[in-house]
Amino acid sequence: MLRHGLAATLSLVLAAPLVAQTSTGAGGLPLPSALPLLEQLSVDTPDNRSVWRELGRIYAIKDMVNKSEEAYARAEAVGD
Repeated sequence: MLRHGLAATLSLVLAAPLVAQTSTGAGGLPLPSALPLLEQLSVDTPDNRSVWRELGRIYAIKDMVNKSEEAYARAEAVGD
């Protein structure tokens, strides 16, 4: 139940426009904290376009180009 509560909370946070910053990720969390949460959310809520876009952005910042491209492609595939 906690997992679903966390997923719902983070989904709401991610639904708001995200400010592109190099030192923070979703909801203002530091990148090391945001990345594992977003990766788990991508499993728990695979149709959440915002999760995939944010993952793509963080992967790009971390110079993980292939993963970034895959995440952005997934965001496009999910649609609105």
